[in-house]
Amino acid sequence: MALTVVFNGNYLSLRPTGIGQYVLNLWRCWRHAQKPLRAFMPAEYLQEPLRGHRTVKTPGHLARLIWNQTILPTRLRPGEVLFNPVPEGPLVGGLPQVTAAHDTIPLIFPELFPRKQAYFRYLVPACLRRAARILCNSEQTRADLVRFYGLDPAGMTVIPLACDRERFFPRPADPRQLAFYGLEADQYLLYVGSHEPHKNLARLIEAFARVAGDWPGKLAIAGACDPRYTPPLMRLAEQRGIAARVRWLDYPADADLPLLYRGAHLFAFPSLYEGFGLPVLEAMACGAAVLTSTRGALAEVAGQAAVLVEPESAEGIAAGLEQLFDPRVRAKYRTLALQRAAEFSWERTAEATWQVIEGVGSPPAPP
Repeated sequence: MALTVVFNGNYLSLRPTGIGQYVLNLWRCWRHAQKPLRAFMPAEYLQEPLRGHRTVKTPGHLARLIWNQTILPTRLRPGEVLFNPVPEGPLVGGLPQVTAAHDTIPLIFPELFPRKQAYFRYLVPACLRRAARILCNSEQTRADLVRFYGLDPAGMTVIPLACDRERFFPRPADPRQLAFYGLEADQYLLYVGSHEPHKNLARLIEAFARVAGDWPGKLAIAGACDPRYTPPLMRLAEQRGIAARVRWLDYPADADLPLLYRGAHLFAFPSLYEGFGLPVLEAMACGAAVLTSTRGALAEVAGQAAVLVEPESAEGIAAGLEQLFDPRVRAKYRTLALQRAAEFSWERTAEATWQVIEGVGSPPAPP
């Protein structure tokens, strides 16, 4: 009998970012390959569903956690394997599970995420220990799971993320579309992501203030404004005399994000820590020259294809920006970025993930 995988896709929101892109692209690749799937996820993602799919839409995080622990175990069938793209699988029941883990950032910066401590200290490790196999998006994440939870690295498989190459690829940016955001091609530095403190936007703004006198463009910050974190960043830009040169873009439309990467003079992502750092890969796939951090998995993802800086030094970030202002250096890193991005694909990620799941679901070979 063919193995059936139950895809626990309830993490998906109506506008997936970050881990949601991981869930969505695995789902897309497996559907295209006609893998034997049953799925639980918001109905909006079950267009032209394969036979046997069920849809469940939960109203929020807490409801999703409760549903996963109470209702989901009753919907599973003998002989199936449950795939959890985040560590929220059921702790009861005998069905084998494969569970993905993406980062332990709230444990690295507990003072920034006090409300997530119980989730990461108790539920996440319990779910990971319940899994027959753990998938990690980077070697850094695997090391963090060993460090914080004492898990056996032999029970983990590292499979990197990717970016959608049908969306993210190099081509000239449309000046009219950029004008909608108040930008001109090659006249802005771009950051994409949240405004949480570990993203290190304060030091990026400080670094930009240091180089603003030598370079006439703008700093474009694409990501949802947060009432806790954005106002102090805006005040910092005002104090440094660069408020008029910082563009706060909120999250752009999905179709516009590649446009912003392509039009950027360079992409800056000096985060203090990431389990992977998907925006770096997206920018590279669009042919952007990239500056990123030596911390977390960012150097692992970027390889030799980005300027790496010590993120706790605004002076060091500024020096990295100035390095990329040189047209020859920028052209070099754009070429390296495209070569590096070509090493990643969602199809390879999806197939490698499926092979791990099949290995868990296959009966052991006879002695």
